[in-house]
Amino acid sequence: MADLFIFRTISGALACTALTACLGSESIDSGATVKPFNGFSNIPDNGTTDIDGQAVTANYVADPTTGEVVITNPSGPSQSTTRVVTRNGTPVALTASAPGSSVSFDTRNGDTRIDAPFVTGYVTADGQDSATFINPGQAGYEYQTYGAWVTGAGTGAGTVGAGSYGLKTEATDVPVGVSATYQGVGLGVARRADGQPYQTVSTVTVSTDFNTASIDSANTAAVNLNTAATSSAPELDFSGSGTVSGSGFTATVTGTGTSGSAQGQFYGPSANEVGGTYSTSGPGGVWHMGAFGGN
Repeated sequence: MADLFIFRTISGALACTALTACLGSESIDSGATVKPFNGFSNIPDNGTTDIDGQAVTANYVADPTTGEVVITNPSGPSQSTTRVVTRNGTPVALTASAPGSSVSFDTRNGDTRIDAPFVTGYVTADGQDSATFINPGQAGYEYQTYGAWVTGAGTGAGTVGAGSYGLKTEATDVPVGVSATYQGVGLGVARRADGQPYQTVSTVTVSTDFNTASIDSANTAAVNLNTAATSSAPELDFSGSGTVSGSGFTATVTGTGTSGSAQGQFYGPSANEVGGTYSTSGPGGVWHMGAFGGN
């Protein structure tokens, strides 16, 4: 199964980043009471939890012969929500909803969840939609999750998205007079100069004194979504900085092959973690977007 190979490859790339220290048949919207999110340790063993956040999205059209893609209508970040359904302490369903792109997976209805080190993959029964989300428990996250997804695989056209979700730090609780450095990973999707679609993983570092913040995304590895071949993608690396406003920041970022912006958000009661989304583009139709987290 190609999807399984890709998820294992992304998991292996994550392990190489030295990261140290998650979702009777029924529908995903079964009418159960939806609980607000206040930390993964408080998600019910049996229940439905909504986690608010932000997402970036785009559309694509794929050439049926070459597999090359054209990206259109990139947008965001926009308000987005992911819904997690648990049964007996195990995640059984996940949705991510954003303007322009949404995905929904339910293992009780034939969809597949693929558990690998640091990440969890999802694939619909027809194989058209897939997602890779960070595994919060293995990554050491209490207050956030994030991931990237693709819809319409094999149909010639679809959407892509990447979202960051969590318990936002209140602006009044952002630390004052201190500095912090967060380390983690980014998960994304890209079109490289060869025109092929890729899933990406990178190491991410965010440094801040809570007045300004800098972000560095490096060591990007890319998995070709048509062939599952893995390669280094240094042209997708980027770095930049911006001003903190409230409990978030927007950074202008540049790299050797792309430029764009990253939108960060501090999560937890006292900015315990950081996450966000990014979107960049470059010459030759290069395009890259994703979500990141750190602690």
